[in-house]
Amino acid sequence: IDFSIPGNFYSDSPCFTHGSVMEDEDGLIWAGFVWGEKGVFCVDPNTDRIYQYKLNKRAAKHTYDNMIFTVFKDRSNIIWAGTLGRGLWRLDKRKCNFYFLKHDPSDPNSLSNSYVHDVVYDPRGYMWISTQSALDRYDLKSGQVSHFLQDIKYLKENRYKTVIDQMGNLWIGCECGLLKFNPDKNTYHLFCNNPNDSLNLVKKSIFRMLFDHQGTLWIGTMASGLFSYDIKRNKLILYQHNPNDSSSLSEDNIRSLYEDRSGTLWVGTNMNGLNRFNRKKNNFTHYGLKCISPIIEDYIGNLWIAEYFTGLNLLDRNTGKVLENYNSSNGLPFTEITQILEDNNGNLWLGTYKGMSRFNIKKRTFKNYFKEDGLPDESFLAYHPAKDSEGRIYLITSEGLLIFQPDDIKDDSIPPQIVLSNVSLFNKPNEKKSLNFTPESKELILPYNQNDLRFDYVGLQYSEPFNNKYKYKLENFDNDWIDAGTQRNATYTNLDPGEYVFKVMASNSDGVWNYNPASIKIIINSPWWLTNWAYLFYIFIILLITYITWQVQLSRIGLKHEIEMSKFEGQKLQEVDRIKTRFFTNISHEFRTPLTLIQGPAKHIFEESKETKSTDSAKIIYRNALKLNRLVNQLLDLSKLEAGKMSIRASETNVIDFVKYIVLSFTPLAEKKRITLNLNYDNDNILVFFDKDKMNKILNNV
Repeated sequence: IDFSIPGNFYSDSPCFTHGSVMEDEDGLIWAGFVWGEKGVFCVDPNTDRIYQYKLNKRAAKHTYDNMIFTVFKDRSNIIWAGTLGRGLWRLDKRKCNFYFLKHDPSDPNSLSNSYVHDVVYDPRGYMWISTQSALDRYDLKSGQVSHFLQDIKYLKENRYKTVIDQMGNLWIGCECGLLKFNPDKNTYHLFCNNPNDSLNLVKKSIFRMLFDHQGTLWIGTMASGLFSYDIKRNKLILYQHNPNDSSSLSEDNIRSLYEDRSGTLWVGTNMNGLNRFNRKKNNFTHYGLKCISPIIEDYIGNLWIAEYFTGLNLLDRNTGKVLENYNSSNGLPFTEITQILEDNNGNLWLGTYKGMSRFNIKKRTFKNYFKEDGLPDESFLAYHPAKDSEGRIYLITSEGLLIFQPDDIKDDSIPPQIVLSNVSLFNKPNEKKSLNFTPESKELILPYNQNDLRFDYVGLQYSEPFNNKYKYKLENFDNDWIDAGTQRNATYTNLDPGEYVFKVMASNSDGVWNYNPASIKIIINSPWWLTNWAYLFYIFIILLITYITWQVQLSRIGLKHEIEMSKFEGQKLQEVDRIKTRFFTNISHEFRTPLTLIQGPAKHIFEESKETKSTDSAKIIYRNALKLNRLVNQLLDLSKLEAGKMSIRASETNVIDFVKYIVLSFTPLAEKKRITLNLNYDNDNILVFFDKDKMNKILNNV
């Protein structure tokens, strides 16, 4: 439970117990009051001031909620207080530096109304606060609030603006015109009460007012344009939009007025952008922005323009181009900026409708503040803020006036401790699994099928624990650190067997990182088919298959070689056969010549001779010569057969006569060998179609 904001100073007789008094690192003494529901006291030894802290009314439900028995400071400099049976209080000192000023009916020293329209710093030590009921003066030394102009009906229910001149007079603009208030004499003068007055501002809806360096009062309205009022000469000049004049005011609805260090007047309009006023030419130059909110020049000389739709813009005042733009994607809490003020350190404080932000000019970074940071209200209205001589900033919210000293708003320099709170399987943190994990575990060994892991972690920092940010990395899996934002868990699925190291770092809400990560080693064992023995078996099988394949290949190579050799030998045999055939063919041709010479004389002898024996011998010689001639022809036919040129020449012939002739040619040989050779047939004339030459060769061979 958070503490309420600091209350009034307290001077009573407190009652303490052992353990309820403590000194913090700033030298402040913290003490818990046991009896009387007094809460916690903080004593500043340097100023002898005593501050009282009580649980706020919304949180306190019992009379003994503010009875404190012990106080304690943790490593994050947060104060913890133990109550009488009601648990713990938590006090973050960094969140107790916002002071809220608003109307409290029971407190006469509060504002006259919580609806604040404007706030102005008076160098004499006051802040003038325009509310919906009156003009209030806040004394910076005493903290007392005084009320003025409560009886002026023109200020009731009107949104009026206030500026202060060099004489200390307050100029108040409202729908009834312009009112000048002298706080020293407590007198006022209302201009333009008469519609015929030359300074006619009645019902002009004054929205912005500004005194420039020359003492001229500039008055911006919401529908009637821009007025400049020369107080000394009592001269009023109106500047309005002229569609036919490009150097006139771009629009009559004025949202912001600002004068930079060079004396240039900048005028922001509702929808038609930014105007720069040229005092010499008495005209305006337009820039291409739209709905202009606050305008401010920082200590470096940068001109920052808040545009309603785009955020914060750095403007090149010479070209009118936007050099840099910052919006919600860059860290702004909300794009619509309503108030801007620069502190004494050069930081810009931005008020939006959804929180406040500090913009570091040098680093170009934002630090945002919300209710959980101690803001009593997050909605900042589109009114003009202020800063006093001590550097305190005054921002207007929807429920009152926020006051703080920027130097007191310190970042948390202590990074959170990071703890691994849980490691679970299959992204089911609530399912009980036997992982044997504790936050002190340094190593987990898991089987191969438990490879879907969820890691839960937390940063131990109690100021804004939900704004702690995290980065994690799984070594041997992630190449770089993964930015998890505020997410407090990481999930990995289907991890391969192996060794991993999960590491996580954390930062506090102010971006201070703890670079000493929490870590745990994860070993996921391999399945049996991926063990070393399995790999040896796989290697053996692969070698065996390789050997068998090698042997088969050798056999195939040998067989192929044999086939090639057989083919080669066959080709060689064919070549030999062709040589032999050519040889026999040549010899056969040589045989034919002498056979032809034998046939001729033998035929001549048996035809011319008268002797029987000589005739028979000559016939035998002739027939055998013919037979030899046929054998030679057969040799010649062999070459034709190999060449594929042998053909059948059949004719119709009496096969009995053909066979008789051949048998008779073998009769002498048969008689010589004492063989009885007979030819038997039933019919003397049997006609058959056959090739005589082929048949002659067949019967002779038989």
